[in-house]
Amino acid sequence: MIGYYVHNPEQEEAPATGFILDRDGFHLLPQPDMRPRAIAENGTVVGTVFAPSSGQQPFILRGGVVTRFDCPGMVFTELHDVLPDGRLLGVMLSDFNAPIEGFVSTGRTCEPLGDGVYAEAVNPQGTIVGELFPPAGNGAFVWRR
Repeated sequence: MIGYYVHNPEQEEAPATGFILDRDGFHLLPQPDMRPRAIAENGTVVGTVFAPSSGQQPFILRGGVVTRFDCPGMVFTELHDVLPDGRLLGVMLSDFNAPIEGFVSTGRTCEPLGDGVYAEAVNPQGTIVGELFPPAGNGAFVWRR
């Protein structure tokens, strides 16, 4: 299980502490203000880290090593899920006036899923769930690839 707790919920943008709870106990994530979003069966964690100097940045935590991640050429990337084979799922923006766009990534490239596709989660069979926004539509979706 993963999660985080906010130190002062009354304070806007209050710092948080991320954690993993497994059979061996409760473990804090290695950097301040890491907010995990998903964990794969192999223990790989993805989420967002907040830093005063650089703002919001997606991260991958694998084997105790933190790697920052961005889709090439995008102004915004957010990781939402990870599979044991390393594929990543998230959303990206090419510019701040463009519609949100979901993606699947092997870590080197980000394969777009389409404008307005807000990809939330993926299972080991590759089924993606999320929400559609204009121009893709409105409402929830299940995408079997």
